[in-house]
Amino acid sequence: MSRDPFQIFISSLVTLALIGAALWILSPFAVAILWATMIAVACWPLFLRLEARLGRRRWLAVTAMFFVMLAVFVLPFVAAVATLVQHTDEIVHFIKLLSQPELLPPLAWVQTLPLIGPRAHEWWTAAQGDPQSLVARALPYLGKLVQWLVGHASGVGLLVVNILLTIVLATVMFANGEAAADHLRRAVRRLGGARGEQALQLSAMAIRGVALGVVVTALIQATFAGIGLWIADVPLAGLLTAAMFLLAIAQIGVGPVMIPATIWLYWNGDTLWGTVLLVWTAIALTMETCCAPG
Repeated sequence: MSRDPFQIFISSLVTLALIGAALWILSPFAVAILWATMIAVACWPLFLRLEARLGRRRWLAVTAMFFVMLAVFVLPFVAAVATLVQHTDEIVHFIKLLSQPELLPPLAWVQTLPLIGPRAHEWWTAAQGDPQSLVARALPYLGKLVQWLVGHASGVGLLVVNILLTIVLATVMFANGEAAADHLRRAVRRLGGARGEQALQLSAMAIRGVALGVVVTALIQATFAGIGLWIADVPLAGLLTAAMFLLAIAQIGVGPVMIPATIWLYWNGDTLWGTVLLVWTAIALTMETCCAPG
Protein backbone atom coordinates (compact mmCIF):
# COMPACT_ATOMS: atom_id res chain seq x y z
CA MET A 1 0.00 0.00 0.00
CA SER A 2 1.50 3.33 -1.10
CA ARG A 3 1.86 6.09 1.45
CA ASP A 4 0.30 9.50 1.01
CA PRO A 5 2.89 11.99 -0.38
CA PHE A 6 1.78 14.55 2.20
CA GLN A 7 2.39 12.02 4.99
CA ILE A 8 5.84 11.28 3.58
CA PHE A 9 6.59 15.01 3.47
CA ILE A 10 5.45 15.55 7.07
CA SER A 11 7.46 12.51 8.28
CA SER A 12 10.57 13.75 6.49
CA LEU A 13 10.09 17.25 7.88
CA VAL A 14 9.71 15.96 11.45
CA THR A 15 12.77 13.75 11.03
CA LEU A 16 14.87 16.67 9.76
CA ALA A 17 13.60 18.84 12.62
CA LEU A 18 14.58 16.18 15.17
CA ILE A 19 18.03 15.83 13.59
CA GLY A 20 18.47 19.61 13.59
CA ALA A 21 17.38 19.86 17.22
CA ALA A 22 19.79 17.08 18.19
CA LEU A 23 22.67 18.80 16.39
CA TRP A 24 21.76 22.12 18.00
CA ILE A 25 21.80 20.51 21.46
CA LEU A 26 25.14 18.83 20.76
CA SER A 27 26.75 21.89 19.14
CA PRO A 28 28.35 23.19 22.41
CA PHE A 29 30.02 19.80 22.78
CA ALA A 30 31.08 19.44 19.14
CA VAL A 31 34.73 20.31 19.78
CA ALA A 32 34.99 17.89 22.72
CA ILE A 33 33.26 15.11 20.74
CA LEU A 34 35.57 15.64 17.76
CA TRP A 35 38.74 15.61 19.90
CA ALA A 36 37.54 12.59 21.91
CA THR A 37 36.84 10.69 18.68
CA MET A 38 40.27 11.52 17.29
CA ILE A 39 41.97 10.44 20.53
CA ALA A 40 40.00 7.18 20.71
CA VAL A 41 40.63 6.31 17.04
CA ALA A 42 44.32 7.26 17.18
CA CYS A 43 45.02 5.41 20.44
CA TRP A 44 42.80 2.37 19.83
CA PRO A 45 45.63 -0.03 18.82
CA LEU A 46 47.63 1.12 21.86
CA PHE A 47 44.55 0.60 24.04
CA LEU A 48 44.07 -2.95 22.75
CA ARG A 49 47.70 -3.81 23.49
CA LEU A 50 47.35 -2.34 26.98
CA GLU A 51 44.18 -4.37 27.53
CA ALA A 52 45.98 -7.54 26.45
CA ARG A 53 48.83 -6.87 28.89
CA LEU A 54 46.30 -6.36 31.68
CA GLY A 55 44.73 -9.77 31.20
CA ARG A 56 41.85 -8.66 28.95
CA ARG A 57 40.35 -6.66 31.78
CA ARG A 58 38.64 -3.82 29.96
CA TRP A 59 37.80 -1.77 33.05
CA LEU A 60 41.44 -1.75 34.14
CA ALA A 61 42.65 -0.65 30.70
CA VAL A 62 39.99 2.09 30.53
CA THR A 63 41.00 3.33 33.99
CA ALA A 64 44.67 3.39 32.96
CA MET A 65 43.88 5.38 29.80
CA PHE A 66 41.79 7.82 31.83
CA PHE A 67 44.66 8.59 34.19
CA VAL A 68 47.14 8.80 31.30
CA MET A 69 44.95 11.42 29.59
CA LEU A 70 44.62 13.30 32.86
CA ALA A 71 48.40 13.31 33.25
CA VAL A 72 48.98 14.52 29.68
CA PHE A 73 46.26 17.18 29.40
CA VAL A 74 45.46 18.30 32.97
CA LEU A 75 48.73 17.91 34.88
CA PRO A 76 50.46 20.83 33.07
CA PHE A 77 47.64 23.18 34.15
CA VAL A 78 47.87 21.95 37.74
CA ALA A 79 51.65 22.36 37.66
CA ALA A 80 51.30 25.90 36.29
CA VAL A 81 48.88 26.91 39.05
CA ALA A 82 51.07 25.31 41.71
CA THR A 83 54.12 27.14 40.35
CA LEU A 84 52.31 30.48 40.44
CA VAL A 85 51.25 29.85 44.04
CA GLN A 86 54.78 28.79 44.97
CA HIS A 87 56.29 31.97 43.50
CA THR A 88 53.64 34.40 44.75
CA ASP A 89 56.18 36.35 46.83
CA GLU A 90 58.47 36.78 43.84
CA ILE A 91 55.58 37.97 41.66
CA VAL A 92 54.50 40.53 44.28
CA HIS A 93 58.12 41.72 44.61
CA PHE A 94 58.36 42.11 40.83
CA ILE A 95 55.15 44.15 40.74
CA LYS A 96 56.50 46.42 43.48
CA LEU A 97 59.66 46.95 41.46
CA LEU A 98 57.59 48.24 38.57
CA SER A 99 56.76 51.33 40.60
CA GLN A 100 60.48 52.05 40.93
CA PRO A 101 61.88 50.89 37.59
CA GLU A 102 65.61 50.77 36.99
CA LEU A 103 66.79 49.88 33.55
CA LEU A 104 70.13 48.33 32.73
CA PRO A 105 72.57 50.47 30.75
CA PRO A 106 72.04 50.18 26.99
CA LEU A 107 73.83 47.14 25.63
CA ALA A 108 76.43 47.90 22.98
CA TRP A 109 75.22 45.24 20.57
CA VAL A 110 71.75 46.82 20.40
CA GLN A 111 73.09 49.74 18.38
CA THR A 112 74.53 47.36 15.77
CA LEU A 113 71.17 45.80 14.95
CA PRO A 114 70.06 46.58 11.37
CA LEU A 115 67.24 49.10 10.84
CA ILE A 116 66.01 49.29 14.44
CA GLY A 117 69.35 49.33 16.26
CA PRO A 118 70.12 53.09 16.48
CA ARG A 119 66.50 53.97 17.27
CA ALA A 120 66.27 51.28 19.97
CA HIS A 121 69.58 52.39 21.52
CA GLU A 122 68.40 56.02 21.58
CA TRP A 123 65.06 55.03 23.15
CA TRP A 124 66.78 52.83 25.72
CA THR A 125 69.15 55.63 26.73
CA ALA A 126 66.29 58.10 27.13
CA ALA A 127 64.26 55.62 29.14
CA GLN A 128 67.18 54.97 31.50
CA GLY A 129 67.43 58.65 32.34
CA ASP A 130 63.70 58.98 33.02
CA PRO A 131 62.20 55.54 33.77
CA GLN A 132 58.97 57.05 35.12
CA SER A 133 58.18 58.39 31.66
CA LEU A 134 58.62 54.87 30.31
CA VAL A 135 56.06 53.59 32.82
CA ALA A 136 53.67 56.42 31.94
CA ARG A 137 53.93 55.60 28.25
CA ALA A 138 53.51 51.89 28.86
CA LEU A 139 50.49 52.13 31.20
CA PRO A 140 47.88 52.56 28.43
CA TYR A 141 49.22 49.47 26.67
CA LEU A 142 49.31 47.54 29.94
CA GLY A 143 45.70 48.55 30.57
CA LYS A 144 44.69 47.20 27.17
CA LEU A 145 46.64 44.02 27.88
CA VAL A 146 44.82 43.55 31.20
CA GLN A 147 41.46 44.14 29.50
CA TRP A 148 42.36 41.56 26.85
CA LEU A 149 43.36 39.02 29.50
CA VAL A 150 40.16 39.59 31.47
CA GLY A 151 38.10 39.30 28.30
CA HIS A 152 39.73 35.98 27.42
CA ALA A 153 39.65 34.54 30.94
CA SER A 154 36.31 32.90 30.19
CA GLY A 155 37.92 31.34 27.12
CA VAL A 156 40.56 29.72 29.33
CA GLY A 157 37.84 28.35 31.60
CA LEU A 158 35.95 27.02 28.57
CA LEU A 159 39.16 25.38 27.35
CA VAL A 160 39.60 23.58 30.67
CA VAL A 161 35.97 22.41 30.59
CA ASN A 162 36.41 21.15 27.01
CA ILE A 163 39.56 19.27 27.98
CA LEU A 164 37.83 17.56 30.91
CA LEU A 165 34.79 16.75 28.77
CA THR A 166 37.06 15.38 26.04
CA ILE A 167 38.76 13.07 28.55
CA VAL A 168 35.39 11.80 29.84
CA LEU A 169 34.03 11.20 26.32
CA ALA A 170 37.22 9.48 25.19
CA THR A 171 37.03 7.22 28.25
CA VAL A 172 33.46 6.27 27.34
CA MET A 173 34.57 5.56 23.77
CA PHE A 174 37.38 3.33 24.99
CA ALA A 175 34.91 1.41 27.17
CA ASN A 176 32.41 0.86 24.33
CA GLY A 177 34.62 1.15 21.28
CA GLU A 178 33.63 -2.05 19.48
CA ALA A 179 29.89 -1.38 19.77
CA ALA A 180 30.24 2.20 18.51
CA ALA A 181 32.47 1.11 15.62
CA ASP A 182 30.00 -1.64 14.69
CA HIS A 183 27.07 0.81 14.58
CA LEU A 184 29.12 3.23 12.50
CA ARG A 185 30.15 0.49 10.05
CA ARG A 186 26.52 -0.56 9.62
CA ALA A 187 25.43 3.01 8.92
CA VAL A 188 28.23 3.58 6.42
CA ARG A 189 27.57 0.22 4.75
CA ARG A 190 23.91 1.10 4.25
CA LEU A 191 24.80 4.49 2.81
CA GLY A 192 27.85 3.67 0.69
CA GLY A 193 28.16 -0.09 0.54
CA ALA A 194 31.58 -1.72 0.46
CA ARG A 195 33.24 1.46 -0.79
CA GLY A 196 31.84 3.42 2.14
CA GLU A 197 33.20 0.89 4.62
CA GLN A 198 36.59 1.00 2.91
CA ALA A 199 36.58 4.79 3.07
CA LEU A 200 35.80 4.55 6.79
CA GLN A 201 38.81 2.29 7.36
CA LEU A 202 41.05 4.62 5.35
CA SER A 203 39.81 7.57 7.42
CA ALA A 204 40.72 5.77 10.65
CA MET A 205 44.20 4.97 9.31
CA ALA A 206 44.67 8.60 8.24
CA ILE A 207 43.64 9.89 11.67
CA ARG A 208 46.11 7.53 13.37
CA GLY A 209 48.90 8.49 11.01
CA VAL A 210 48.39 12.24 11.40
CA ALA A 211 47.94 11.97 15.17
CA LEU A 212 51.12 9.91 15.51
CA GLY A 213 53.03 12.40 13.37
CA VAL A 214 51.75 15.38 15.35
CA VAL A 215 52.53 13.81 18.74
CA VAL A 216 56.00 12.61 17.71
CA THR A 217 56.83 16.00 16.17
CA ALA A 218 55.58 17.81 19.28
CA LEU A 219 57.60 15.52 21.54
CA ILE A 220 60.82 15.98 19.54
CA GLN A 221 60.36 19.74 19.23
CA ALA A 222 59.43 20.29 22.89
CA THR A 223 62.27 18.07 24.12
CA PHE A 224 64.83 19.87 21.95
CA ALA A 225 63.54 23.28 23.04
CA GLY A 226 63.45 22.18 26.70
CA ILE A 227 67.09 21.10 26.52
CA GLY A 228 67.93 24.58 25.25
CA LEU A 229 66.10 26.18 28.18
CA TRP A 230 67.91 23.90 30.61
CA ILE A 231 71.33 24.65 29.08
CA ALA A 232 70.63 28.40 29.19
CA ASP A 233 69.60 28.05 32.85
CA VAL A 234 66.11 29.46 32.29
CA PRO A 235 63.96 29.05 35.44
CA LEU A 236 61.16 26.44 35.44
CA ALA A 237 62.55 24.72 32.35
CA GLY A 238 60.60 21.52 33.07
CA LEU A 239 57.25 23.29 33.37
CA LEU A 240 57.97 25.34 30.25
CA THR A 241 58.83 22.15 28.36
CA ALA A 242 55.46 20.63 29.29
CA ALA A 243 53.74 23.82 28.15
CA MET A 244 55.63 23.71 24.84
CA PHE A 245 54.57 20.10 24.31
CA LEU A 246 50.90 21.08 24.63
CA LEU A 247 51.38 24.11 22.40
CA ALA A 248 53.09 21.96 19.78
CA ILE A 249 50.24 19.43 19.87
CA ALA A 250 47.81 22.34 19.37
CA GLN A 251 49.90 23.33 16.31
CA ILE A 252 50.88 26.65 17.92
CA GLY A 253 54.54 25.74 18.26
CA VAL A 254 57.22 26.49 20.84
CA GLY A 255 57.67 30.12 19.84
CA PRO A 256 55.36 31.60 22.53
CA VAL A 257 57.72 30.13 25.16
CA MET A 258 61.14 30.26 23.52
CA ILE A 259 60.97 33.84 22.20
CA PRO A 260 60.09 35.43 25.60
CA ALA A 261 62.77 33.28 27.25
CA THR A 262 65.35 34.59 24.78
CA ILE A 263 64.23 38.19 25.37
CA TRP A 264 64.44 37.59 29.13
CA LEU A 265 68.07 36.49 28.85
CA TYR A 266 68.99 39.55 26.78
CA TRP A 267 67.09 41.81 29.19
CA ASN A 268 69.12 40.45 32.11
CA GLY A 269 72.37 41.21 30.27
CA ASP A 270 73.20 37.57 29.52
CA THR A 271 74.15 38.23 25.91
CA LEU A 272 76.05 34.98 25.33
CA TRP A 273 73.31 32.61 26.46
CA GLY A 274 70.68 34.86 24.90
CA THR A 275 72.39 34.43 21.54
CA VAL A 276 72.75 30.69 22.08
CA LEU A 277 69.07 30.37 22.92
CA LEU A 278 68.18 32.57 19.94
CA VAL A 279 69.96 30.16 17.58
CA TRP A 280 68.43 27.21 19.48
CA THR A 281 64.97 28.76 19.05
CA ALA A 282 65.49 29.21 15.32
CA ILE A 283 66.42 25.53 14.99
CA ALA A 284 63.44 24.45 17.11
CA LEU A 285 61.04 26.49 14.97
CA THR A 286 62.55 24.98 11.83
CA MET A 287 62.01 21.47 13.21
CA GLU A 288 58.25 22.06 13.10
CA THR A 289 58.45 22.34 9.30
CA CYS A 290 60.95 19.53 8.83
CA CYS A 291 59.31 16.94 11.10
CA ALA A 292 55.63 17.78 10.63
CA PRO A 293 53.55 15.05 8.94
CA GLY A 294 52.30 15.47 5.42
